[in-house]
Amino acid sequence: KSSNWSSGITVSGGGISNAVIRRNHVWENWGQGINTYESDHSIIEDNIVHDSYAPNIYLHDATNILCQRNLIYTNPNSQVFPYADHVGIMVGDERDTPASNITIINNISFGNNRNFGLFKGNHTIFNILIANNTFVNGIESGNVVIKGYHQNVIFENNLVQQDGSLPLI
Repeated sequence: KSSNWSSGITVSGGGISNAVIRRNHVWENWGQGINTYESDHSIIEDNIVHDSYAPNIYLHDATNILCQRNLIYTNPNSQVFPYADHVGIMVGDERDTPASNITIINNISFGNNRNFGLFKGNHTIFNILIANNTFVNGIESGNVVIKGYHQNVIFENNLVQQDGSLPLI
């Protein structure tokens, strides 16, 4: 277990724009797998991301982001598993820039504690499209969790399956 918070791939800091994170295998990080803190116009696509301590893909305080065609999961045999939160894809707002204009399409997220999460922090999150994704079997607190007040969030055409007694959404 790491004593430092370390993400696999981070595109962060004001002024970072037009980054492309494509066709990577990112796993067992002691922070986020892929993190887009305060980036603008970034693309995250065609990656395999699993078993990170924090969200496998975390889109926070970011604007104009496209997250598509990623495979995100948790392996219970991972070295990180006993310690981690394991969110598949998470959109959040922690600092100064409100998360906005984010498109999350055609991803597969399964077996994470939560497969998708949208959480409000300091600002209202707005203009978020979550469409044509597959979310299967969250293992701790349900499959899809949306908390807080948001504006213009569209959740449509997703396949969502949850076996057992945990909440579907």
